[in-house]
Amino acid sequence: MKVIRIIVSILLSFCLVIIVGIILGKNILENRILNKNYILDKMNETEVYLQVSRAVTDGFENYIYQSGLPEDTIKDLYTEDMIKNDVNSLIDSMYDGTEIKISDDIVKNNLDSKINSYVESQGLKLNNQGRENIEQFEDLIVEEYKINVNSSSNIAQSMYSDLHSIITNLQKINKKIGIWPYLALTIVIIFLVLINIKDILNVICFMGISSLSLGVLIKMGVNLIFENFNIDNFVLFSQAMTNLVINIIKEILYNLSDRGTLFIVCGIIGIVVSSILKGFTKQKIDK
Repeated sequence: MKVIRIIVSILLSFCLVIIVGIILGKNILENRILNKNYILDKMNETEVYLQVSRAVTDGFENYIYQSGLPEDTIKDLYTEDMIKNDVNSLIDSMYDGTEIKISDDIVKNNLDSKINSYVESQGLKLNNQGRENIEQFEDLIVEEYKINVNSSSNIAQSMYSDLHSIITNLQKINKKIGIWPYLALTIVIIFLVLINIKDILNVICFMGISSLSLGVLIKMGVNLIFENFNIDNFVLFSQAMTNLVINIIKEILYNLSDRGTLFIVCGIIGIVVSSILKGFTKQKIDK
């Protein structure tokens, strides 16, 4: 009977490792990957909007030198709020499935107004070729804006649609999982206590073993990821989004590593405390 109790307790301890691992994954999914507010906060923290704005400005400058127009032609074509709203529109599309709205028309109108003012101030008369060149220049500037905001091509549009589908499916899966892992955790702990009701110290010991095992697995997993994948070399469609994703991945991994350390410490404490108390109990019985 004692052997059976030990075997069942070991199996329940193994189940604890799996269930707690599922709960950790569910928390990461809910609080980070599927949490739009978390993503928006991280975008502010990593200065995504500022990075996009600088990339747009740099792109404009590459064209202005070739155009022969004065440098101030590309100044103040957009505002920081426009950048923020346009980038957030992409996030809204990913999470809410809304239509992507980019301020490219405003950029083009502002640019067109500046060029017309320059032409008039210089008393220039444009022929058909000159007007065509200006239109091409305006199209290039607008496209540069859209590229740096990450909404330029049909591929980009399709990508955000695909990401929305993935997020929607993950939300459905997360909703179906619901509170089942927490119920399973409660049931397993109750069974573990009932099986070892005559020796609660065994419960502490087995739970300590589960905690230690889970902590070691988490630390090993995180270390394997850092050793085999150079996260800093991860590349997306823009530097701003690349920095954002790298920051999120590292934060998740560091958070998991901290939790792994906590599980290891709790596991060791549980095993040591239960062993010491068992030793005291045995000494009292012997006396």
